[in-house]
Amino acid sequence: MFMIKEIPFEERPRERFMNHPTDSISNHELIAIILRTGSKNESVIDLSKRVLFNYKNLKELSNTTIQSLTEIKGIGKSKAIELLAAFELGKRVHKEKFVAT
Repeated sequence: MFMIKEIPFEERPRERFMNHPTDSISNHELIAIILRTGSKNESVIDLSKRVLFNYKNLKELSNTTIQSLTEIKGIGKSKAIELLAAFELGKRVHKEKFVAT
């Protein structure tokens, strides 16, 4: 796969998020935006695809642990925390929708 610098500017995940309906952005692109960087040998897009591949679905990924995520090559504690924090915010937003006022 291509490194982010090799992908046309308008096709990069952040630019697609800014210029397209957000529900048209794939799960791996959203994860790539959160992770921000890959490694010198792997793009953040490939890394995010591998993260998704390691879990059955987003729900399973959202309920994993920092330790489990850091077992994936390219995911350190900081990236694991950032990803799980994003999922936690999503869970909290979902809970707020159903709270009686």
